[in-house]
Amino acid sequence: MPEITTPVKNIKVQLRDWITGRDEIDIQRPIIAMKFQISQLGVGKGEIDVGEASEKSKEVAIEKVVISVEGKTDDILNAVLDMHREDYLFVMTEIDKVISGNFTNPKSERANGGTKSEK
Repeated sequence: MPEITTPVKNIKVQLRDWITGRDEIDIQRPIIAMKFQISQLGVGKGEIDVGEASEKSKEVAIEKVVISVEGKTDDILNAVLDMHREDYLFVMTEIDKVISGNFTNPKSERANGGTKSEK
């Protein structure tokens, strides 16, 4: 499991290096769970709080991807949310990389003969 260190407070955060399809669905659910009502006249009504959906999706992503913060596995969501803004944004960028499948695991690259920049 890869470990990153935040740039401001040097907090060690252990991340999963991949997610399951089920994790992807759970992370996207708050954003795509929009409900519409269609009246007899065919007029649709729908309501969604985009900010709330985005916030919930980020919370689920943190819970799915972050394994530990400074070795602690309890209350991970609050540990990440309470970080210095720059550290929080750094962690969220790395979480996004895991979710998108673009996370670079330094250990696996070294095992395969180095990183692209080292070749």
